[in-house]
Amino acid sequence: MGAFLIPFVKEYRILRTIHNLLWLCYNLYMDYSKAIKALRDKLLLSQSEFAEKMGVSFATVNRWENNWHEPTYKAKRRIVGLCKKNKIDMGEK
Repeated sequence: MGAFLIPFVKEYRILRTIHNLLWLCYNLYMDYSKAIKALRDKLLLSQSEFAEKMGVSFATVNRWENNWHEPTYKAKRRIVGLCKKNKIDMGEK
């Protein structure tokens, strides 16, 4: 039975690698600064309130919005999820 699953495990690993690469490419073209501003506008949140919702500091959100720093991958996933949930176009860089 174990030998039977080996090809499927290899296929799964390949598909997972492709998925990860596509996710990386997708993130390279997203403008998080605009997305965060659009999210805050739609949800009527201040930077402090958005920071609390994201579990980061006000200064971090401020840096993201001013393009001084990019969000971590964990934060990017949350931002993308919030944008999808609220039907906000992420836009391209």
